[in-house]
Amino acid sequence: MSQNVFFDTNIIIGYSLKLDPWHYFSKRLLNKFNNIYWSKTVEEEAKYKINNLLEHYERFFIDIVNNLNQEIIYKNEFLALVKEIKYIANKKVPFNQLKLAEILWEDGGWYEYVSSNILSSFIYDKIEELYSDVAKSFNKIQFLLKLHIRYKQYLILLDNLKNLSISGINHSIHSPDDYILLDAHDLALKINEDIIFISSDIKLLDFKEKIVEITKITSMYFIEDAFYIK
Repeated sequence: MSQNVFFDTNIIIGYSLKLDPWHYFSKRLLNKFNNIYWSKTVEEEAKYKINNLLEHYERFFIDIVNNLNQEIIYKNEFLALVKEIKYIANKKVPFNQLKLAEILWEDGGWYEYVSSNILSSFIYDKIEELYSDVAKSFNKIQFLLKLHIRYKQYLILLDNLKNLSISGINHSIHSPDDYILLDAHDLALKINEDIIFISSDIKLLDFKEKIVEITKITSMYFIEDAFYIK
């Protein structure tokens, strides 16, 4: 489609990581639009978060293998085992353990049970696959998306974004979301065309009406709704 769209960091992460809950939605958006932009801020944040998530997935998978103490593992036992792994290096697991367990079991193609040796080998293969897939997907993003670099600071607008508030909502726009919004605003000014901002960050989108009022961003959409833009 010919619309100009700007992807928030979470879309990049969702596309790059097949196990991310937004992977399907991110992938179909990349196939839907032609003029897709991102910024240096988005790129740097995405790289940092993806590397962090890869490390968490790897440690999480290794924890799963280390807890396979039976020769035969039944599906319900596996799901319960994975669900109980709530912390990695004393930090809360940043993804849905049960959903991840279901994905792993489905990808393995097993029915009621599997040997722990086969399951362990499969999980180690998944770790390698994750790193390989991320590298390929991120390279594709760098090739397909148009990178916008902002040089102006927009200090007054930045301050206005930080101070946006809505009655009944106790959160605000935090960094680097505020800088990413400045990037999209600057892009709109540079190309002098409408810019559609797409994100899966519900808290950020709480402010979409006010953001559109004070920036040159034309509209803002939740990742699932953006597919139906005409």
